[in-house]
Amino acid sequence: MYNYSIIIPHKNIPDLLERCLASIPQRDDVQVIVVDDSSDERIVDFSRFPGLGRPNTEVIFHKSPIGVGGGSGVARNVGLEVATGRWLVFADADDFFHPAVDEMMTQYADSEADMIYFRHDSVDSATLQPVAINTTRNRHLADYDRTGDETDIRYMIWLPWGRFIRRAMVEEHSLRFDPVRFSNSLLFSVRAGYFAGEIVSDPTIIYCNVQRAGSLIHEGRQDWEAMSQRFDVDYRAALFAISVGEGRLFDRVVAERWRELSLLHRRGARRLLPKLREVCSTRQIRKIRFEEFIRRLHL
Repeated sequence: MYNYSIIIPHKNIPDLLERCLASIPQRDDVQVIVVDDSSDERIVDFSRFPGLGRPNTEVIFHKSPIGVGGGSGVARNVGLEVATGRWLVFADADDFFHPAVDEMMTQYADSEADMIYFRHDSVDSATLQPVAINTTRNRHLADYDRTGDETDIRYMIWLPWGRFIRRAMVEEHSLRFDPVRFSNSLLFSVRAGYFAGEIVSDPTIIYCNVQRAGSLIHEGRQDWEAMSQRFDVDYRAALFAISVGEGRLFDRVVAERWRELSLLHRRGARRLLPKLREVCSTRQIRKIRFEEFIRRLHL
């Protein structure tokens, strides 16, 4: 029935979710799945929850069992269980789509590719004025368009939005998001990049990543537990990359995360050195530890 299933995790930002939903073209071949992750009833009016009564839209109110971490990863997994579209499309509730997504859905509905990447831009959430962004994702795509080297777009684009992903490929390889608060999409994206057959890069901008002070990506940078969680996901992604013959693809990523941890808690970071040595080259470890030594000399 559906060509596309759009999965949107949500928590406590109903006005922004409403904006996101309004940006989705109302088409008979588009299934929209909103998964609420334990929103606060003091913030959200559940009787008038965004999406209720919207055509082809399912709203799921999910509460993770005690002891099981919630978050957008868990919410996306819940959405995957009810998605029926040929293509999976992920969006964050505070982001939105550009009108060009409608044309792209028509153009690629019958594509034989497993993954179709698009460009994105960024605005300030309150003013909707364009803002300067980290263009790493768009740069990876531009490099691929120029050189044809697929490595970076398969393995180094970690956020799930801004692309169409064939659902059959996801289900064939049982791809799911990590049930953790931070970096929950990294392993999903890396594994999807590995298992995907044909990939396509289209220069059309279909997605707007909104810059918002309260968004998860800005949280936990000075928190040991949050950064440790991020390190663990980076480490597991590195192990996967090594297991499929991609060598030390995550050398710099894991080493830089370890350096950030050492700034927060030197002893705690030292306990993670065995994992660092397992996935990073001796040269990379020496480099990062030398930089840390120089930094401490200047304190």
